[in-house]
Amino acid sequence: SFLGLAEYYSKFIPNFASVTQPLRALLKKGSEFVWDEGCATAVSLVKTCIGKMPTLGHFDVRAKTYLYTDASVKGLGAVLTQRVDCEDKVIAFASRALKVTEQHYSVI
Repeated sequence: SFLGLAEYYSKFIPNFASVTQPLRALLKKGSEFVWDEGCATAVSLVKTCIGKMPTLGHFDVRAKTYLYTDASVKGLGAVLTQRVDCEDKVIAFASRALKVTEQHYSVI
């Protein structure tokens, strides 16, 4: 499935959980399958991100390291970068959707 393929590349797509939320909503048990503009936009964004995937750097224990995080009521995201030769290099992306119970947690 497209979503399965996209999931394989999720570490390379910033805000993957938020981007794919309209597609995942179609797969919920008991939900009616209605393809809308949000779904089409999600597919387009995923395809664009896969086409523009950055080359990830290798972690260097000597380089200055930064971890950027973000949370919303629907998902979590993070980017690990390092400063190499006066340039920020992406080391890793992380993202996941929150479970229904986790969506009730406070976002600090």
